[in-house]
This record gives sequence, C-alpha cells and structure tokens, in this order.
Amino acid sequence: MSIRAQVISTIDEKGIDQMGPDDLIVKYHSVDVRTRSRLIVYSNQRAVVRIQGQVQGVFDPGAHDLQTPANPISQFFAKFQYAGNVPWEVEVLFVSTARHEPGVRALRRLRS
Repeated sequence: MSIRAQVISTIDEKGIDQMGPDDLIVKYHSVDVRTRSRLIVYSNQRAVVRIQGQVQGVFDPGAHDLQTPANPISQFFAKFQYAGNVPWEVEVLFVSTARHEPGVRALRRLRS
C-alpha cells in the first residue's frame, strides 16, 4: 500500500512500452490506485477505466487525473472491515487506435 499517487500508462518502470505494434488491448489492474493518480494516454490509444466493475469513463489521448474511492485513510479502515482485502479494484484497458491488418499478415505467413 503506497501513500503517493501513481502514474498509469503503458510504459513500465524500465521505460519499455507494453503496447506493441500488434497489440489491440493492454490491461492494467490494481487495488492500489489512489485518487489523483495520473492516467497517461498516448496518441495511438484510448483508455477505458473500470472501478469496482463499472465503467467510469473512456479517456482520449492526454493526461487525466483519476478519482477513485481509494485514499490512505479509507484504505486503512477498509482493510480492517474486509479482512485485509480492499473492496475496490481499478482496471484500465488501453485500447490501440492504430490501424491493424491481421488478414494481410496472415496471408504473407501462409505464402512464405
């Protein structure tokens, strides 16, 4: 459990983009996303944010601040109430908006 807000994007801690050129969706899942965490959506993406299983929004490219039920105080008390488990989960689906042509690539593989 961290107290600081997070930066959520498809770039990991090592600077590697998790969304490759052939990926359609990259999923980010955590129970430790705080209010005021920063969501970074790149120009070839859209992001769908789900909190507690409900879609909270679809975000266009840019930087967005997230509003979640998680803050240090509520998370501290929730762990007591729910036996160490936090009742809210945050899931971000980064969806590629790049043009994908899997049929053409599949034909090339068959011919070679």
